[in-house]
Amino acid sequence: MLRRKILLIILILFALSACGTYSMEGADQLSENEVATLDTKIQKAFDPIHVSFIDGKSRGVGSFKIYKLVPGERVITVTGNQVMRVLPNYTDVVFNAEAGKEYKLKFISHGGDKWSCEIIEKSTGERVDFEQTNPRCWHPGNVGSLKCEHKRAYLNNNK
Repeated sequence: MLRRKILLIILILFALSACGTYSMEGADQLSENEVATLDTKIQKAFDPIHVSFIDGKSRGVGSFKIYKLVPGERVITVTGNQVMRVLPNYTDVVFNAEAGKEYKLKFISHGGDKWSCEIIEKSTGERVDFEQTNPRCWHPGNVGSLKCEHKRAYLNNNK
């Protein structure tokens, strides 16, 4: 009986964490119409891809679906979800986040283990990302840590 209660609590906490919102540094000081919003929800349960870094900085632990971004050029590092049998294939996606606008992360399967993604402006349906590169990522030894060497030098100080 105790096992079932613990399992139920874990499942409830997991379900609640899947609906989280992440605010990048500086976004909390801005009003709703001064931030850009990136919606990464693709499916109801587990998404095939997820955000690992924003501008080269880890977005931390948790299952976030909405990202509040400070306006400006943003680099979103997206990775495949291995739980969903999607290869990591870390991808830096660059776009200009505009205040008050909402964006959607779109997953595109190319069959087998090939995939790509796009960032779409929700109001127009237009693709807004203008550059994609593949950083070199590795685990330096500690469990849960990840380091990436990005093509854009200013992103390489990720934490």
